[in-house]
Amino acid sequence: MTRVTFELTDGIRRRLVEDPIAWLTTVSSRGRRSPRPVWFLWTGDCCVIYSQPGTAKLTHIAANDQVSLHFNADLLVTIGMSSEHFVDTYTVPLRVVPERAWVIDA
Repeated sequence: MTRVTFELTDGIRRRLVEDPIAWLTTVSSRGRRSPRPVWFLWTGDCCVIYSQPGTAKLTHIAANDQVSLHFNADLLVTIGMSSEHFVDTYTVPLRVVPERAWVIDA
């Protein structure tokens, strides 16, 4: 079996810096994958994702911290939310440190 390791390529770095939205996938208590769009900030070594308190994603991560983060191919998302509303609503920080990546060159 070949192990996939994380390499921070220019393409991945561009997505981490420029994309406003990614898909965070957690696993439910029934073992189902649960993808959801999230706003994130790349700090240089990890993604910081803010969540509302008490959400299913936090419950899933508390039970199983193995998550995956995916980027949109060519999708522009208009969220229609002010930065003030975001800061007031999404108050719980999550840190995602990449371990591996699958890259599809367009």
